[in-house]
Amino acid sequence: MRRTGLILFLLSLVAILVTGYFVKDSLFTGAQITNYTNRLTQDPNDFEAAYQLGVLYFRTQDYQNSVKYYEIATQIDKASVVAFNNLGNAYKKLQLYDDAETNYQTAITINPKYTTAYINLVSLYQNWPADDNQLKKIPDLLKQGITNTNSSDLLRELIDYYSQVGDEINQKKYQNQLDQL
Repeated sequence: MRRTGLILFLLSLVAILVTGYFVKDSLFTGAQITNYTNRLTQDPNDFEAAYQLGVLYFRTQDYQNSVKYYEIATQIDKASVVAFNNLGNAYKKLQLYDDAETNYQTAITINPKYTTAYINLVSLYQNWPADDNQLKKIPDLLKQGITNTNSSDLLRELIDYYSQVGDEINQKKYQNQLDQL
């Protein structure tokens, strides 16, 4: 009986600590949102404020506002690969797949060596509902990325793709290429 009481007490204590952590984190996030919103109000061309608001809203799963502020950030800095990539992530969460694709492709166009955008675009194609045409784009996209970046991560993605579709010849071909890196 005493052991059960002790266990319940410890579980209650853990619950209180965890709840306190999340309340503190949400208060901190709220203060950051207020700070960056004030900065953006004072200077509508403050890229950092717009970008950070996109990040904060994404973290709080408010994807509509995340899109809003990433859109502002990409208008301020049309060469920000990370902002376009993150805008694609927010659109993906909203299941606006065409918009996500456009922004990932924009990130790749701006910087063809940005591996993360290739990986995110492949993931988008893999999760695009009921559209085999998107899946067919994956090998060419990954080959383009490998050519531009020489990325072992993209090679692994391509090997996984060929493994999933049962193409052992290409799987071995790219595994040999990976082994030579």
